[in-house]
Amino acid sequence: MPPATSRTAPETSNGFISKLSNHSVEQTVEKLKNILQSKGVALFALIDHSGEAEKVGMKMRPTKLLIFGSPKRERLSC
Repeated sequence: MPPATSRTAPETSNGFISKLSNHSVEQTVEKLKNILQSKGVALFALIDHSGEAEKVGMKMRPTKLLIFGSPKRERLSC
């Protein structure tokens, strides 16, 4: 499986931070879910873009979006 992103260094754009992962998308998502749970941060949604594309016969590289945040802190993140 390819790394979770092809960027070589953290990049901030429109409030988003992208970082390179040495793991597959699936492994990276599991690691992030575990980190969020251990910190008590709610995972509101996990959107599997590539999985949904595959259902309608389209191919795309593995792409998943996690929407998480802390209602106590009034912050959401993607």
